[in-house]
Amino acid sequence: MHTLWALAEERSWTRTHRLGGRMFMTVGAVLVVVPFVVQVAALLPLVLIGILRSGITTVVYSWRTRDADSRAA
Repeated sequence: MHTLWALAEERSWTRTHRLGGRMFMTVGAVLVVVPFVVQVAALLPLVLIGILRSGITTVVYSWRTRDADSRAA
C-alpha cells in the first residue's frame, strides 16, 4: 500500500506490507478453492469483497501503525 504515511516511516511501511501480503495471499488461496465450492454467479461478489476488505484493512492498519509510531516517538 503506497500511502503517504507508510512511505514516510520505514517501520510503518514494513508492518503494513507484511500484513497486506498475508491478507492478499490468503484471499488468493481462498479464491483458488472457492470456484469448486460456490456457484459461478457468486464468484464476482466474493472476489470483490475479498480484495476490497484486504485493501481497506491494510490502509487502516497502516494509519494506526503510523499513529502508534508517532505517539511512541
